[in-house]
Amino acid sequence: PNFGGEGVLTDRFKDPEQSREERNNLIYTVATFRTLFAAVKTGVLDIPPATLDIAVAIPEATPVGIDPDLFSRLMGGRSSLVRQHKMTLKTSATHCEVMPLPSEGRPEDFSGAIGQFRLEGSVAPQKVDQGDPVTLSLKLSGQGNFQALKGPQLTERQGWRTYPPAEHFESSDIFGWRGVKTFDTTMIAQQAVAATPGSSFSYFDPVATKYVTLTTKPLPLEITNATPAPTPVAAASVAGGATA
Repeated sequence: PNFGGEGVLTDRFKDPEQSREERNNLIYTVATFRTLFAAVKTGVLDIPPATLDIAVAIPEATPVGIDPDLFSRLMGGRSSLVRQHKMTLKTSATHCEVMPLPSEGRPEDFSGAIGQFRLEGSVAPQKVDQGDPVTLSLKLSGQGNFQALKGPQLTERQGWRTYPPAEHFESSDIFGWRGVKTFDTTMIAQQAVAATPGSSFSYFDPVATKYVTLTTKPLPLEITNATPAPTPVAAASVAGGATA
């Protein structure tokens, strides 16, 4: 189907789900098309009808003077002629009210994630020599706009060199609305540390209509052959003068 309108972004329709349904003592084959759409502006949006161009096979009577059995054999088993009639199916127009995200209570690390999520963290390996890489895996699971998600922000990063995370998404539905998105960050300890960085991720929950911040604590880690972290030294100022 063709679908879309001003202020609306639409994903491609998936292959239809087929079923059978009885209406007015007739059996129909039903094709159900599903997709997701996202509003890109607030206010009342007029969503135009979805349209679908089809060709309907309409049977016609056997020509006069032709034996029906002979005609059926000549037509490969069909008992009548078929004429194709082109037509366009159309749904009703709909309306959608899009509310703006609240500015009150918006966390500083909020980057546009909307849905309901859970956050888990793990590290491997858990024992390495200083200078060897480790991988911090942060998994966001639940439902929401996974395609637009940015990874959790790392906290307590002192003593670590980090690289941009590799992303991997496993969908549990045909739309990519539910699933698990993993962010694998490669890190190298620059000094003696006892734990990985922590992380923070904020999103807006449309059901609870509020912002939520998820965190993971630093994970224990053993760094061997590590150079001790430098001890902070307070700087002293000396004032001097000269007399003639």
